[in-house]
Amino acid sequence: MEGAKLNNQSQEIETKSNLPILALALGILVPPLGAIMGHIALKSMSTGEISSVNRRFAVAAVAVGWILTGLILAALFLVQLLIWGLQAFFGSLTYN
Repeated sequence: MEGAKLNNQSQEIETKSNLPILALALGILVPPLGAIMGHIALKSMSTGEISSVNRRFAVAAVAVGWILTGLILAALFLVQLLIWGLQAFFGSLTYN
């Protein structure tokens, strides 16, 4: 009976270990969400709730998610600066 219980727990852990892979996929598609899910996966691994087999995927999800989030925010800031610059340039022209 004890062996069946242990086998059932290991199957449950292995089925839950897809979270880091999902976090990495979301880290590429929706970077902030993927980074947060990567943190959740790492926390679950450290508490033993899920298997640590895919730990590298969780770490990659956190790294890729936050790096892409920063790049997206930087790009949005540069676009805003461009808009302000164009408004200042064309707003200063006078037509007679």
